[in-house]
Amino acid sequence: MNLQKVSKNIVNLINSKKFDEAIKECIKIIDLKIENTQIYNFYGLALQKKALFKNSIKYFSKSIQLNKNNFIAINNLAVTYKALGQLKLSEKKYKECLELNPDYIIGLLNFANLKQDINKFNDSIELFHRARKLSRGKNDIYIFSKLCNLYQIIGDTKEAKKYAEQIININHSIPLGYILVSKFTDHKNNLNYINKMEDFLKS
Repeated sequence: MNLQKVSKNIVNLINSKKFDEAIKECIKIIDLKIENTQIYNFYGLALQKKALFKNSIKYFSKSIQLNKNNFIAINNLAVTYKALGQLKLSEKKYKECLELNPDYIIGLLNFANLKQDINKFNDSIELFHRARKLSRGKNDIYIFSKLCNLYQIIGDTKEAKKYAEQIININHSIPLGYILVSKFTDHKNNLNYINKMEDFLKS
């Protein structure tokens, strides 16, 4: 059996939201007494996508048991704990994940969002900045929108506006940047952003 080929098929099924089919493929492998860290992680991920969070813990844990360095499975377990409201456990697992791979973008973004949810805004900002340095532009709009929101929460409107403006610089054809910038703009003296938003509404 070509496990690499099977794994690729399961990933495609999960990406296509065919979670039940992905689970069946995982069960086929497990029934053959093949214990593979990736297969158990995929099983847990498919269950997680179906919002069967408690069930997913068993399979993520088995994946980690088979490979204690499987930072992807550890991240996925952290996601499940967060979904179940077990925030301290989630935070612990994100730390473990990033200790194994400090450059794991998904883990950084997930952990940053958790930090925001538990009102540790400065920690969240630091994590988003770390993620931005590693993302090479792929996640900039998302990261800048999060930083804009976080800086606004802590009262630093200058930084908040800066990141809103950077969204416009990346892509001036989407309304998000203008919506964010407009929060920090004196429209009585500057009609530019209102005019831009009117253009978006017309189109």
